[in-house]
Amino acid sequence: MEKVDVFISRKSADAAYAKKIYDYLIAQGLSVFVSDQSLREIGNADYIKAIDDALARATHLIVVGSSAENITSPWVEAEWLFFLNRKRSGKASGNLFTVIIHPLKLEELPASLANYEVIPYNTDNFPIIYNYVRESGKPSVKAPVKPLPAERQRAWLMITVLLLVIGYVGFYFYFSSQPYDATVFLEKRADLDLPASYPPFNGGEISIIIDNKEERKQVMANGEVILKQLPSVSKGKKATIKLLTNYWRIAEESVTLGKTVHLAIIPDGSLGNIIGNVRTPSGNPLADVHIQLDNDTSIYSDGQGYFQINLPYRMQKEYYVLHLSKDGYKPINEYYYPKSGRIDVVLKGSDPGSTQNDALINGLSPMIDSKTIIDNYSGTIGEKNFTLSIENVNGTEISGYNITGTNRRPIKGRIVNKRIETTDSGYGSTIFQLVLAEPGDDKWDGEFNIDLTISGKSKGGFGNWKSFNGNLTRDIKIRVMQ
Repeated sequence: MEKVDVFISRKSADAAYAKKIYDYLIAQGLSVFVSDQSLREIGNADYIKAIDDALARATHLIVVGSSAENITSPWVEAEWLFFLNRKRSGKASGNLFTVIIHPLKLEELPASLANYEVIPYNTDNFPIIYNYVRESGKPSVKAPVKPLPAERQRAWLMITVLLLVIGYVGFYFYFSSQPYDATVFLEKRADLDLPASYPPFNGGEISIIIDNKEERKQVMANGEVILKQLPSVSKGKKATIKLLTNYWRIAEESVTLGKTVHLAIIPDGSLGNIIGNVRTPSGNPLADVHIQLDNDTSIYSDGQGYFQINLPYRMQKEYYVLHLSKDGYKPINEYYYPKSGRIDVVLKGSDPGSTQNDALINGLSPMIDSKTIIDNYSGTIGEKNFTLSIENVNGTEISGYNITGTNRRPIKGRIVNKRIETTDSGYGSTIFQLVLAEPGDDKWDGEFNIDLTISGKSKGGFGNWKSFNGNLTRDIKIRVMQ
């Protein structure tokens, strides 16, 4: 029969502690028996006989327990008493000792065990256990001079756990206190039913207010903008946000901040309000004038010649053609740009002898093509020389550059309004309202708002420039030398 270097006696409640001692001694090359582990390995179903055989062959016996009740339980007590009797009768010469687990104390042990070696359960004490049970002739291993108490292991464990918790909390608070970048996506709300003629979103500027501090950022035409270095305390909180652009607004006025923010945009309603007055050449209001829009909507002016139409999103567009008619007056067509505000229309009598320009009265006032604004304009911005070069016009989109003094900067923008002004003699001019922006990568970049007047005789305009940071504004005056 094979020898058993060490027999470990314990109650099932202390099995986990015994298993660690078992694994350590096995790793040192010893033959160790502990009931559940060893019986599984040898496949012996005769439990009692296998334990008795192992006890009879054991050189040393270790009792492992966390309470006096566990150590004096019937099976455990029977095992260590059996080995103790063999030792007293000279049939066993090995060591008998007890490994006590906190909170078991030495004075709580049975006297028969307390008379032999007692070692507190502590992984640092495992070398001491090995040195007690090592084979004759085998060298001892380095071990504590005195067994370390079980409480020390528990204290180090608590300290380790505490340090880990402190480290984790510190790590969390450090990273959670760092500023973060938020990527904002402006997206057209999915349920909108807009006509193809409604102007697309072409970028702009957003204003965000966090803790009473406003920050402004340019938004690209794809609706994306990155807000850099936001304070950590703002994450997850509500902030007021506004969109500064033409024709669109943010659906909600507040947003919950985070690393990624999706904002729905909807039409701002500015294209749906048509307001005007109809009068005679002498200035008297005209009532009951029929105003027909090019989208089949119609209305009549009231007793003061006033009319107003409010259109839903699905009928809105950048400009409209109004057809105005009344018995006894010559009908007229007028372009109307909602953002230009109120329109004043004069209906003239249908007297065949009238000397008015029939081409203007009977039809659409002549509207100059947008591409005619392509040119080089010279003038002043504040007290400095200024050049505006419009190089490309695609629909309402404009690109070119400007030179202020010696500083040349590219510009992009759009025609936001286009209207006709005519004189009583029938001569007309087309006024283009331009909004142009510099790239924004220079601290003195800004935005231009210019009314450019084009006629058969001249090109020129007035407006202003405002820096993106809001610190500077300048008046602009430009013209093309004929």
